[in-house]
Amino acid sequence: MRFLLKYKRFLGIIVAIVLLYLSFHDIDRDRISDILSHTNFWYLIPATTVAFLMNMCKALRWRVIMDPVTKLSFRKIYSIYSVGQMINVSLPALTGQAARVLVLSKQAKLPKTYCATTIIIEVLFDGVSLLMIMLAGSTFVVFPGWVARSGILAGAVLVTLAISLLLIVHNRRKLRIYGRRRLKLRFPKLFEKIRHVSKSFVDALDIFTSLKHSSMTAFYSLLLWTSHALVMVFTILMFGIDMPIWGALVILVVNSVLLMFPITPGNLGTFQWACIASMALFNVDKSSALSFSIILHMLDMVPVFVAGLIFLYLDHLRFSELREESLKESERSSGESVKEEEIAVEGE
Repeated sequence: MRFLLKYKRFLGIIVAIVLLYLSFHDIDRDRISDILSHTNFWYLIPATTVAFLMNMCKALRWRVIMDPVTKLSFRKIYSIYSVGQMINVSLPALTGQAARVLVLSKQAKLPKTYCATTIIIEVLFDGVSLLMIMLAGSTFVVFPGWVARSGILAGAVLVTLAISLLLIVHNRRKLRIYGRRRLKLRFPKLFEKIRHVSKSFVDALDIFTSLKHSSMTAFYSLLLWTSHALVMVFTILMFGIDMPIWGALVILVVNSVLLMFPITPGNLGTFQWACIASMALFNVDKSSALSFSIILHMLDMVPVFVAGLIFLYLDHLRFSELREESLKESERSSGESVKEEEIAVEGE
């Protein structure tokens, strides 16, 4: 684990270079010039507008998830989300959402365990929404076998996660009693660690006890994926790509499956390769798919960086300091996982 943490930056760069090479190495330059000459860049206006609204919607959903525990203004949560995401994009691969957890914890004075749990809840709702879109898309096109299998696997994982979280919420009192009776005697150090973080973890799960908050989170999740598909539709129209509009849902599903595990900073390389692979299902040539991927990637990144830079200035935050703290936090969290395993072994 520590070896991986030490060299993950170089691993991500190497993977990005390889995938960028695979994406660019046999591109027809004349074909690219022809594509650009026929591109209607006016579609960038609605595409960029929807992309900004989509990120605002993500911030609103995050606020709903935290609403049972803490009340944050839209301005504050949008600031935290934008700055955190901007820093996350700049971090090495496999560091997850360390920056967003750190910024939320510092700005809202919340425990890091609670902050991390809210992001797990986001992932759960995103996954369920994506599966629903995948089922809808399967009525139009037959997904490749590996995509269907990945969807089934993801569904199984999500169902397991959802059931586990619901059981924790329902049996929180019994779990506390069990912890005191069993863990405290056998693994006292591990028990103290669990006791310290368990309250924050369970507090974040209070959203599942509120039909209103759960419904609003589900609504925002579906709205987010629909907005993402709409950005793709505008980009398809921009390049005049010969494919059905509903194909945006298929591209969305395939891209999401391929980008499920971020292995390069900002998904550089993996994003381009994923777009080329998904658009090949509609017999879109590689040059058109690559052009599409570059613009779409920009539409994903620009709203985050523009809003992030604005809030860094308005809130008097320093990018370099937050980035360094996020790296340390990521390594510290991984180090603590290793220590907990060692504590359990010592207790036995």
